[in-house]
Amino acid sequence: MSAASIIARLDCELAPIGFSREKTTWNREQHSLVEVIDIQTSKVGDAVTMNVGVLSRPIYFACWGRDADAFVEEPFCTVRARVGQLLDGKDRWWDVSSTGVADEMADCLGARILPFLEHMRSLEAMRDWLASTGMPSAKNPLSSICFAVLLSQLGDIGAACTALAELERKALGAWKVRAQEVAVRIGCGDIRGK
Repeated sequence: MSAASIIARLDCELAPIGFSREKTTWNREQHSLVEVIDIQTSKVGDAVTMNVGVLSRPIYFACWGRDADAFVEEPFCTVRARVGQLLDGKDRWWDVSSTGVADEMADCLGARILPFLEHMRSLEAMRDWLASTGMPSAKNPLSSICFAVLLSQLGDIGAACTALAELERKALGAWKVRAQEVAVRIGCGDIRGK
């Protein structure tokens, strides 16, 4: 077995249900959402894992002030998870040389990954997922900004502005400026000093 044969096997599962692939990443558009599945290979190339996410195009725009690319990479997603989070909370890597690894990963795709993506098709589900992962947190500024934007889109502008002000106080470097820019875009005004 090789990483290429694993990707080919997963492509056989994902292409018929509307996913398109570029290299080791698949995308499927669902209205303004993009569902993303990514195969990550270890540095030495002997193991693989799966990353999954959902990007909301309006939330991306609020975060970055521009449209997301047509094909989305997993690190830019509004909500993200490693396959281990969805299985048992432990990081999960598959040895590419193991027999049956492609089938095991395909089973995981159907049992955990696709249900996660389907569940994340609402703003409430995305907000709840981010809250369950500890957002907002200055340790994860992009997810915290996405969380604040979700709050604003769900009508809780006060909580959104508070989360951005807190991030602006604790974040480092460019994330301070990003929090300020997002606050203006979602209608908080100037959050400095709040």
